Amino acid sequence: MNGRDNNGPNSQELALQELVHYGQKVVPELIQQLEKRYTILRSIYFAQPIGRRVLAANLRMGERIVRNETDFLRTQGLVEAQPGGMVITPEGEEVIFGLEQLIRLLKGLTSLEEELASRLGLHKVIVVSGDLDQERQVLKEMGRAGANFLQEIIHKDKIETIAVTGGTSTLSVVESLPEISPGRSILVVPARGGFGTEMRTQANAIAALLAGKLGGEYRLFHVPDALSPQARLALLEEPHIQEMLRLMTQAQLVIHGIGDAVEMAKRRHLPQVEISWLMRHGAVGEALGSYVDKDGKVVLSARNIGLNLQELPPASTLAVAGGKHKAQAILAVAATGVLKYLVTDEGAAQAMLETLRKKN
Repeated sequence: MNGRDNNGPNSQELALQELVHYGQKVVPELIQQLEKRYTILRSIYFAQPIGRRVLAANLRMGERIVRNETDFLRTQGLVEAQPGGMVITPEGEEVIFGLEQLIRLLKGLTSLEEELASRLGLHKVIVVSGDLDQERQVLKEMGRAGANFLQEIIHKDKIETIAVTGGTSTLSVVESLPEISPGRSILVVPARGGFGTEMRTQANAIAALLAGKLGGEYRLFHVPDALSPQARLALLEEPHIQEMLRLMTQAQLVIHGIGDAVEMAKRRHLPQVEISWLMRHGAVGEALGSYVDKDGKVVLSARNIGLNLQELPPASTLAVAGGKHKAQAILAVAATGVLKYLVTDEGAAQAMLETLRKKN
């Protein structure tokens, strides 16, 4: 028994909420100081070893403030200075994770998750502290949160086939996942072909890494993400391609990122005429090669072989995307109705809610 009432928080959570409420009334400056030092500790943890100057730049804080705060944290035994930079001590790591629930209460992240999930019609939304646009280490925190949730649904839903896209967001989840033993063989396949020049963020590489973490199997898909119409039709006749498409459409879980429509079109080197088309038709979000407007209507699909938003299998979809500038893109993809789970950050979540509330 954990003492939780199915209709609300347990008694310990209620007591903590009350304590936070009165603490903010009486000593708001202490709450602000706590949040600041927690942010610094978390930033060091995800970037260690790190120097003060780089830390100050990452946090957009003055170097004098960072020096004073890290000196204090060092005297408390939470941070240690090494030749390569500052690192978190074991006690500091314990403090970071021990404070996580309190910080979530202070920032109202749980209520933020619940309201977003309700307004977007999603089964679950996970919001981590911070804004990826301001702090690059937030990506690692989204990855950790996504990995924790991934372990949960793999066991709960008895997942046997997973499809993954490329990209830094998907990679962050897989890199954060520990090696686990689901008790059954899991097959991991790329959800589509690859693009770009960095090997580690390609769907093939991520599929292989995830299969290794799960002790499962994987298949590689050696097809570019963008193809001419003639090449696409020819490849669709190949038995290997047909087999891969069959495996993709059997996936019980699809993990993918979400991007800004025009930004992703440029990264994929779409012709200028198609980029202009996207802009004229109000495309704001992109996922799985599908470019959608604010109402969730697909206005253009990339010429590729693989999964797209219009042809997703009856699977669970876990999207990972953060940063305030991604808010409209996430809302657009959520409006398609295909998302089930979302991992995002505070910056994007607050911006999304602001937009959603204005509609009512």
